[in-house]
Amino acid sequence: MEVVNPKNLKFSNMSLKTIQKITPQKSEEYDNHVETKYATLYRKHKFFIPPNQENNLRLMFQDPKFTEIFNLSVKT
Repeated sequence: MEVVNPKNLKFSNMSLKTIQKITPQKSEEYDNHVETKYATLYRKHKFFIPPNQENNLRLMFQDPKFTEIFNLSVKT
């Protein structure tokens, strides 16, 4: 099976079809694997201090754009 056309140095049509078929699954597998590894590393980090989520949420809810997006502003 020819993977690359030697004349124009491009993937052959059959190779492109194979790549297009397996890429979504392999990409998802890779993303899940890397995300799991990073999460494990982050959780085990000895200097990890959880952020103040209460303050972050308060700031988010006070943001005019946020209230506009979710129609949270009270109109009188």
